Amino acid sequence: MTFKEWTKRTFPKERITPFAIKLLSFLLPILHRTWRITEEGRERTEELIASGGVIMVTWHGRALVPFTVMRNRGCHALVSQSGDGALLAGVLENLGWGLIRGSTGRGAVAALKRAKTILSQPGAFLAFTPDGPRGPAGVAQPGMIFLARKTGKPLIPVGIAATPRKLFKSWDRFMVPLPFARVHFIYGEPLTIPDDEDLPVATLRVQTAISALEARAERTLGSTPLPPSLRPVNADLLQGEEYLHEQAALELVENAAR
Repeated sequence: MTFKEWTKRTFPKERITPFAIKLLSFLLPILHRTWRITEEGRERTEELIASGGVIMVTWHGRALVPFTVMRNRGCHALVSQSGDGALLAGVLENLGWGLIRGSTGRGAVAALKRAKTILSQPGAFLAFTPDGPRGPAGVAQPGMIFLARKTGKPLIPVGIAATPRKLFKSWDRFMVPLPFARVHFIYGEPLTIPDDEDLPVATLRVQTAISALEARAERTLGSTPLPPSLRPVNADLLQGEEYLHEQAALELVENAAR
């Protein structure tokens, strides 16, 4: 038996996940209190939330910051139904977030219908990572575009940077600001999605806005934005197999929502 097999047998996920949820739920608010956070454009975004709700979008690798900054504000997040999603869902619940479980691969129809219901309520606020849960990093998928178009709610692109920080070697280069880090959080201008705008064009427009705001946040802190290869802005990527899978899922959602 290899060490990896022994570890999996001795420490199965069903035992580790509850412990990890408790530990992270305890540590993240403490870490957050040490950060020196500046939020640019927050007042405008809060006015939009109060007047009818918004959909906030940022890249998967920067999600830790909004998860802690926006805890206990009545926000909802879309979380996949995977094993990793179970860990994230448990932590977010403890941080005061509402949950919508699903992704493009599993539970897409139910998740987007639930999101549409939530956005019909006054003051609703949804958060999406449009390149999650499996990437490619920095390449938006059109699910949140469809939702924004169907509900008429504005999309708020968000750019996030921190220094000093730890960037993990994961597909999304997940960022964890270190204790006492400077964190810059930019809420971009609201984006509306007209009914007649082509879905790939609208998706690329939102993708470009998120990446531009992230680069601006990095420059504000004097740090270097991630290389373009990790934050691609490539319309061809929206026409591949992943995009066609998204289109099929969205067609199911649209038929179910009628």
